[in-house]
Amino acid sequence: MNDIQTIDPSLPWKVRKAWANDDECEIYPTYKGKRPQFGRWSEIAVVKGNSAKEARKRARLMAAAPDLLNALKGVLRVADRQTVEFDAARAAIAKAESSK
Repeated sequence: MNDIQTIDPSLPWKVRKAWANDDECEIYPTYKGKRPQFGRWSEIAVVKGNSAKEARKRARLMAAAPDLLNALKGVLRVADRQTVEFDAARAAIAKAESSK
């Protein structure tokens, strides 16, 4: 079996406290297969805050971003309307998927 871990984009991102600082959290992907050994994690982001609580709050929002994007796309698929709110939803999706 291949020992290389791969990131599964269909699985959720996770949040954990950064080991070095109390006011930081790390966002990391869910891996397929065996969990990587210590030191082989590849964080998506390190999130800082003025407090541990603020860092966790920011990190949870960022970790939820892929799920929120998919949910917003689903809402537009079944109920797209020409309103300010739906215009904002389309703009948010475009911003998230922009390559710029």
